[in-house]
Amino acid sequence: MSGQGILASGAWLNQSIFVLAVVLVAWWAVGGIVNRRRASRIIAALRPHIRNIGQVARIRWHGPSAFHIEVSETRGGIRAMAILVLLTARESPFTMVWSLWRHQRDLLVLEADFTRTPARTRTVPAGATSPGLPSGWSLRLQPKHPHLHLAVPLPPAPDEAIRQAFATLGEYAENIATAATRPATSQGE
Repeated sequence: MSGQGILASGAWLNQSIFVLAVVLVAWWAVGGIVNRRRASRIIAALRPHIRNIGQVARIRWHGPSAFHIEVSETRGGIRAMAILVLLTARESPFTMVWSLWRHQRDLLVLEADFTRTPARTRTVPAGATSPGLPSGWSLRLQPKHPHLHLAVPLPPAPDEAIRQAFATLGEYAENIATAATRPATSQGE
């Protein structure tokens, strides 16, 4: 009788491992599909804004949860631009729980070099408040490459955040171009 109990517990263990494997593979497949759909929506929201600045040269995937867009033929005071999108890792329950626990959301990162070099450095870390910069955004403006690094957490409906990010990019490009063309004044004026 004890031999049947051991066999029964072994069968239960095998069935549990099989069920766990099926759940993990299903989660991986569904998480990948969800991330691809999310990425398609984000790319669709980015395209009209990219067209105002240049052309999409290439989209490169860095695994199932990140992609990089190279922008070519830039204009409007922007010499070079790249976009990185980091999606929440939805392919594994472990990484998804870790991301949720750390309050990480999908993230849009805009990096741009302007036609003129910024004269000063400005840093606004995520969580700090700054006029004209929504909460949770981080910004770094510097004279070295990249001139502007803007990180924007994306809400479930990303369109408005993307619009605001490109508006911020445009304002900085215009302000730097305008500041570079202003005549120098003496300190006494």
